[in-house]
Amino acid sequence: MSDLSDTLKKSQVIVTEFTVCDKIIRFLLLCVILCIPVWFDLRLYATFDLAKLTLLYLFVIPMLGCWAIKWLSSRQCRLVRTPLDIPIFAFWGINILCTIISWSPCISLFGFYKRYEGLFAITGYVCLYYLVVNFADKAFIRKMMKTAIMVAVFESIYGIFQHFGHDPFSWSFFDPYRVFATFGSAPFLSTYLIMVFFFAFAMYLKKEETTRSLGHHPLEKRRANEVDITAKPHPSIKSAGSATSAKGTSRKQGKKQGRHEVLSPVDESINTLFARIYPQILRTLRPWYYGTAIILIIIGFFYTSTRATTLGISFGLVLFGIMAGRQRLFEEKGRLRILLACLIPFIAYFMLNPNTSVIGRFLHVIEEPQQQMETSIPGITGNPQQIDINKAGSGRIGLWRSTIGVIKEHPILGIGLDTLQLANIGTDKAHNDFLDVAVTRGLIGLGIYLWFLGTVAWVFLKTCRRLTGDNRILFTCLGACELGYLIQNQFNFGLICIMSLFWSSMGMMMVTGGLVIRPEVSGEDTPRIPFTPIRWMLYSVSFVGIIVIMFLATIPYRADIWYRKGFEFVEKQRYTEAIPYLEKAVEIFPYETCYWKVLNSIYVERANNDVQNRQVWVEKVLNGSHLLLRFIHKDEGSYFNMGMVYSLINDEKKAEESYKKTIALEKNYLNAYNNLGTLYANQKRWDEAVKMFKKTLECDRNHPSALANLKRVYTIKGSYEKAFEADEKYGKGIERHLKLAESYYKKGMLDETIKEFCEILKRDPENIDIHKNLGSIYYQKGMKKEAKAEFERVLKLKPDDEYTKGLLKMVMNDAMGK
Repeated sequence: MSDLSDTLKKSQVIVTEFTVCDKIIRFLLLCVILCIPVWFDLRLYATFDLAKLTLLYLFVIPMLGCWAIKWLSSRQCRLVRTPLDIPIFAFWGINILCTIISWSPCISLFGFYKRYEGLFAITGYVCLYYLVVNFADKAFIRKMMKTAIMVAVFESIYGIFQHFGHDPFSWSFFDPYRVFATFGSAPFLSTYLIMVFFFAFAMYLKKEETTRSLGHHPLEKRRANEVDITAKPHPSIKSAGSATSAKGTSRKQGKKQGRHEVLSPVDESINTLFARIYPQILRTLRPWYYGTAIILIIIGFFYTSTRATTLGISFGLVLFGIMAGRQRLFEEKGRLRILLACLIPFIAYFMLNPNTSVIGRFLHVIEEPQQQMETSIPGITGNPQQIDINKAGSGRIGLWRSTIGVIKEHPILGIGLDTLQLANIGTDKAHNDFLDVAVTRGLIGLGIYLWFLGTVAWVFLKTCRRLTGDNRILFTCLGACELGYLIQNQFNFGLICIMSLFWSSMGMMMVTGGLVIRPEVSGEDTPRIPFTPIRWMLYSVSFVGIIVIMFLATIPYRADIWYRKGFEFVEKQRYTEAIPYLEKAVEIFPYETCYWKVLNSIYVERANNDVQNRQVWVEKVLNGSHLLLRFIHKDEGSYFNMGMVYSLINDEKKAEESYKKTIALEKNYLNAYNNLGTLYANQKRWDEAVKMFKKTLECDRNHPSALANLKRVYTIKGSYEKAFEADEKYGKGIERHLKLAESYYKKGMLDETIKEFCEILKRDPENIDIHKNLGSIYYQKGMKKEAKAEFERVLKLKPDDEYTKGLLKMVMNDAMGK
């Protein structure tokens, strides 16, 4: 009898542990849906992206820990199977392989700065999928969808307030007609809104509200506590009845059972009435609530003015219309008519308003010129990549062509996760999902990804035909949500706030469609580790491990707070004050290559200007550059920095080697050509210097120093005619006119001098020195009015020129005296 009591106690402990772990995991799944889209931190430079990624880690890690504790607690804890298991694990495996052989394994592991689509993030998404399919049922899926709808309504309202200038935060990149709420970018907000739009649409069309889940109303509470005499007892408690009768029931248990077994007729009537009225109230109010949510989501969506998501929601609606079933849509034609009647005025307004309409943006898609894409690394004034519009195309097409060029060079396994910025094509994302996968994971990775998506499509089509009623509506809307994301992703890209919802929705689709295959388990529910002290020790280790891993997950977050403080001084060009904060950032998280790039560039600036401590700064540059090259093997910027500091300490051989390595990695690194030409000129290697300067000017005629360096070399060699030719070819062609003007002035030929100065001003209208000299000649000739006009032009260009102010005052005094 004692053994049986011990068995019962152990069984109760196990059940309690199951319940607690399940509740924690489900609560954290709701937190993923609720908190990640909303959260951002102004203390970070990566205000939105890093904040959301860290939150994802802080939710997924304890969920996995609870899952591990549950696995230790029982042999009945099994990983469920879904039709997507093999494609998902294949895709995850190719991501691991491409991280190992990446151009920068460090970036591929953690993700590129302010993008964070590395292996850790992808692993988090995969874990999120399996957490949903293992711990969510259909009722909980509806809770997740309702939570997402609530968040989307909040984001839309926030976006509307942003549009009308009522945002409590001041954003430097704010556009009232392309709001971004708490996402940091209009495309990300619009993508989130179109995905959740289908959640709200499904709930709007849903017929019945499930009310028979445990504890929804008093009647259900009573039923939950009734004893089912037909239920099959657990094998370990076959004699539980005799044991209970022998030992007796505790007073507390007796009171609890008596309270639920005997109800007065009044209570019974109230519960029965509530059970009948409650669903009717929900059915009446639900269309109004979800209809209002849909309208708000659509308004917020139009204020983002995004083309790709417009295509996404359109294709999603087409899929829903085809797969939802004509009969089911015909049953809800009344609701659909009411919804359309409410939406059409808003849609018409936003489409006709030129500030919010996407029609105009669609019409100009081919006409948009290819622009230099903004790098996500702040503080770097690196070498800009010049893109030939005639060769690269325009808009997205130019990016795609450039990306295809990289794919051709690395076709098998690509260049590594999230490393496209290292390819120097002017962007860090291909703005096309398939091209981005192909360039970072190779054609093998693209094939696996297409297999994965094809499996999702096949499972969706096969399952949708056998579902009926509300299940089919919910399942179809989840499929439309996935399709809407994939369509817009062919012109955009997804980040943490979007990808977490995408993978969660995929898990919801598996559960809603009944595609989760739960393995059979034996009747025994004994712990995997039967000896209690050892089991509890493992629980303690698991708990400590969860805390430690969560703390490690916050390292990039804490480092970025210091980086933000340092970058504020960088923006003010107070580099000495910025250095301690940046050094603290790299001390906390030394694997963030962005921090090292900024810090090394500041070290170079200090080595150039702080002559007294130059050797100290040179050592810092060399150490930082070598460390960065360990993370990014092909970082041309590190070699360029080393070339600059080697030149400062007159180590010309190493400087030349560094510049040559820079050019080998990036053929259009213009400053490397110019600096190498200067190095050759100092060594009197004139022909090689001329070649380097010409190469710089052929790529950029407006380079600030290459033309002056080239003319200086020609002048030293005595090739004045070539200096004039270079000025005509690469510059504004003023050198010859300037020489003639000097010659005419020395001979007293003022009219000819004026003529040459006027020729120069035709080519360079804002040349202050020429305006000043021309005014002086006009004054010498007694042309006071013309002289006054030239001096005023100088002061307009340079208001603090005291010498010109004196000349103008003299001219005005002479005019008044005359």
